[in-house]
Amino acid sequence: MAIKGGQIIHAGNGNVVVDRVQTGGPGQVNIPTEKIYELGNYKSVATVRDTPDLSFSLESFDTSTEIEQMLCGVTSVPGGGLDLATSVPIDIASQFKAGVNAASPFNVVNSVAIPFLYLEQMSYRFGLRDNATQSATLRGDSIFYNPGPVFLQEVVGSNTPNQTIVTAHPAYQSAEADGRRVLSVTAGRNRLTKGIDYTEAVGTVTAGAGISTLTILAAVPATDKIRIMYSSPDTVSYLQTVHPSATVKPAAVKGRDIEIYAGGYNPADIPGSQANKLASVQAVNVDWRVTIDKDEEFGNYYAVGQDFELPAVNGSVDIKPRDSADFMRILRKVTGVASSTAVIGPNASVPLSLDVVIKNPASGVPIKRINVPDARFTVPGYQGRVQQKIVISLQFESDEGSMLVFDA
Repeated sequence: MAIKGGQIIHAGNGNVVVDRVQTGGPGQVNIPTEKIYELGNYKSVATVRDTPDLSFSLESFDTSTEIEQMLCGVTSVPGGGLDLATSVPIDIASQFKAGVNAASPFNVVNSVAIPFLYLEQMSYRFGLRDNATQSATLRGDSIFYNPGPVFLQEVVGSNTPNQTIVTAHPAYQSAEADGRRVLSVTAGRNRLTKGIDYTEAVGTVTAGAGISTLTILAAVPATDKIRIMYSSPDTVSYLQTVHPSATVKPAAVKGRDIEIYAGGYNPADIPGSQANKLASVQAVNVDWRVTIDKDEEFGNYYAVGQDFELPAVNGSVDIKPRDSADFMRILRKVTGVASSTAVIGPNASVPLSLDVVIKNPASGVPIKRINVPDARFTVPGYQGRVQQKIVISLQFESDEGSMLVFDA
């Protein structure tokens, strides 16, 4: 029998199980290679490998802020919203359950550890009849296939040197040259290297696994968490109840429960009285992306750090105007042209607050708001087609590369 999607579950930092996942995984691992040749030899000498490169993609119908909180390393959304520019490296445990017909169908039998992933792109897609979708792309350089489940263990820094961490479960040994058992160690935003940043001692080994004790050589601030990943023969189960009920977290949300505002959103206003609410909307796309820059060094197979400079935020709002007057009204709104008698030219543009408000279909209560505080729209073109209604795409871009996520 083949491996089915129902057997695969993804958990991130803090053992957060990602809900409503439609597709998720590391895709294809890219390992740069180079053939070495020499004079006087009819064959190549060898193939030399460089540091791997991989991307982990995750597409979900989850319309809560759970994924963004995991990416930013927080347990709640601050009053000022979540800024994806504050995202932290995360470790993903991809667990393979035994299968629906197994004696213990919810037990993990194998796993994949993908540590030290950095958010490279977050895309939000909202359609009229499509399910609201968010897709995250993360960049990393290592992947480990394990004979047992992956354990994610977090410890708060002690702010003193030589802090020790003992694995809660016996750990399998890596087949790599350094023979480590803990596959990844991260302190805050930094990746730690065995022998330089920490040491590892292993106790009695039984059936290939043993308890590992790490000593973190430099002091880690109490504001940072130390995260370790390892594989173990111990049992882990993910029961069907790990995913919240659809009455609390919607199974999916369609366009009828999504509202778009240009020029400001005030949740205290009476529903329907919002002057800045856009009508005739058919689809909305919002993209946040950065270019990841890895930090590498001699004597190390993996990057010791990853970061980025400035994010870019852009997207589009597709509208199907009810008539030409409606089209002109929307144009005046998104370009900031107040007068109904003014001609709107291609240079008409002002930064506007753009808000995408997602409501719970069961209660009508907002559960998530995506805010681009300085969206600048471009005057659109259009194209008429026989026997079709015109749909016009209003393109926008954030002046400062800003996007905030709120939970109401």
